[in-house]
Amino acid sequence: TGVAVIEGIWWHRFQRGGRGVNVLTSDRVSDLGGGPALHSNLVEIERVGPEDGQRAAESTAPDR
Repeated sequence: TGVAVIEGIWWHRFQRGGRGVNVLTSDRVSDLGGGPALHSNLVEIERVGPEDGQRAAESTAPDR
């Protein structure tokens, strides 16, 4: 058991597969004052080796 945190939100074009974390969030409004609908997500996290993590970081880093 643990918590996953996304510290930054990059545009979809910078994400692997062309979709970022915002695809998990509905754009509907809540019935409580018309504010944003809040949510939580269940995720599965898998440990990777240092080499795998470095390759993943390099392949998903946005070009600036």
